Amino acid sequence: MIHKPSLELPIKQTMIALNRLRDEWMIENIWVSNFTVDQFKEAQSYSDSKIVNNQIEYSLLTRNQWKYAWWIKNMESEIIPYCQKEWIFVTAVRPIERGIFATWFQVIDDLVEKYNKTHAQIAINWLLSKDNLITIPKSSNKERLEENIGAVGRELDAEDVSLLDTTVFVVDE
Repeated sequence: MIHKPSLELPIKQTMIALNRLRDEWMIENIWVSNFTVDQFKEAQSYSDSKIVNNQIEYSLLTRNQWKYAWWIKNMESEIIPYCQKEWIFVTAVRPIERGIFATWFQVIDDLVEKYNKTHAQIAINWLLSKDNLITIPKSSNKERLEENIGAVGRELDAEDVSLLDTTVFVVDE
């Protein structure tokens, strides 16, 4: 996986190296991370095989702007739709925004009660409702790991997914 586009090393050189690693069976697939659609297309143009995944920060809070990487914008309006159209997986990192969803959002509170899930489980389940989207919540806490696993199971109803799709969550910093 290329963790992020390099400002020093041209993408063509990186892709040549990754193609060689794949040709020598040192890796099976090529992934990228934090790539815009244009960067993804450029990388793909130099790859001998399909790039299978773009890992980006994406959650109910980071819909179209990642606050830690200025170049990543339009995740929901451009990157994810492009990847879905091209059958490329998207891996959403920081799905619960470092526990922010443990705070109070009325719409989340209502879904917590309806589904008997936690705030984090609702946020993760919403991500899992998206086509070709997977997520990797991070935790070193055993209870949090068990909570994250509990997100799978009963899916959110379509109207609740739509509600979350259209709700704007804002956190004062």
